[in-house]
Amino acid sequence: MREEIGLVVGQEFSPADGWQVFIGYLQQACEVAWNPSAAWLSRRSGIPKSTVENLVGGRRKRLPDWNSQVEPLLQAYRHKVEEDGRGDPDAVLGGLTAWKQAYDDAQTHRQPSCPLPSFTTRPAERRDARKENPPCEGRVDERRIGRPIAQLRPLNLEVHPAIDVGAPSLPK
Repeated sequence: MREEIGLVVGQEFSPADGWQVFIGYLQQACEVAWNPSAAWLSRRSGIPKSTVENLVGGRRKRLPDWNSQVEPLLQAYRHKVEEDGRGDPDAVLGGLTAWKQAYDDAQTHRQPSCPLPSFTTRPAERRDARKENPPCEGRVDERRIGRPIAQLRPLNLEVHPAIDVGAPSLPK
């Protein structure tokens, strides 16, 4: 069996697991923002450095407060993406509305949906992160068997449209 964020695939989702999944998404967002230091995040967000370290390091024992911790941390990530010229923060990290929905799901003991639009780090980092954090749904995970064909592009499958070369048809 495969493990993802402390959950075994096929195992029932426990309401107590929602906050752990959400914290995992915060860790993935930190990686997507190119891992800014805890000191930088603390200065930018106004959150104490030790709290930032606990949030980013996954050492949190419960769901953090949205207004005083999560939203300022996400704003700091967004600022880092803009500062580094990595593009639109919504395209890189996901919108705050999606993050708030994931937070609300975790808070109400439902499995949070992934707010990240893409998880774009090096393969070795993705492999290490998967030991602790589940990849977001809809994202290609090379360990996952049996993906729906609709999630893949034809060129990824090396399936190309037929080319009419004017070959003679078969005799009748």
